[in-house]
Amino acid sequence: MAEKRILSNPAEHVDLPRIGQQERHTLNLAMAQRFLADVRGDRLEAPYAPPPGCGMAQGEILGLRWRDIELAAHPRIMVRHALQRVDGRLQLVDTKTERSKRDIDLSEPALTTMRKHRADLAVIPLPDAYVFSTGTSNPLSGRNVTRSFKAALLRAGLPTAIRFHDPRHSYGSLSLEIGTDIVTISHNMATPARALRRVCTCTPARKDVGWPRSDSDKP
Repeated sequence: MAEKRILSNPAEHVDLPRIGQQERHTLNLAMAQRFLADVRGDRLEAPYAPPPGCGMAQGEILGLRWRDIELAAHPRIMVRHALQRVDGRLQLVDTKTERSKRDIDLSEPALTTMRKHRADLAVIPLPDAYVFSTGTSNPLSGRNVTRSFKAALLRAGLPTAIRFHDPRHSYGSLSLEIGTDIVTISHNMATPARALRRVCTCTPARKDVGWPRSDSDKP
């Protein structure tokens, strides 16, 4: 084209292949209970508890500091940052969006696990200390946690195709199944209500709370 030997670029008329979405493997209630029962007592039991119970992402879980968790009067997690590898180093960064900065009420099982995790610590942690850390008080690497997660799935007899991120989507599906309202699920997952259709594998259990209508739903 630069030498004007052809009039148009033939590549402009090529149909590009469609990029398929990665398959999600959500846990049903029995699978989630089986997994959590199997990892009880595991050194990583505590970081495994929030995804199915609270709908948090891995970086949000590993980026938690003790100042971000209330275990007494109003048990909740205050998501303000996420742990991310930047230039080869693990660092706290801002959450993806302002919506991602949120307070999540702890479920009873997650609260029990978190209280046990704190009680098992050798010393009272400082407010800025990471909730989930190595023996040298450094944050846990997401890669190492994922590797251990896969091994835990294998021990529990569950599909190893499940990613650490998948229990977050399972939270949405399980919550809908037991009748949790969509507004609460949307808040906890920091996901717009209309987008929940793409990450949840079931429909709302409550007849009075249906999916928000999208433009494609309009007659």
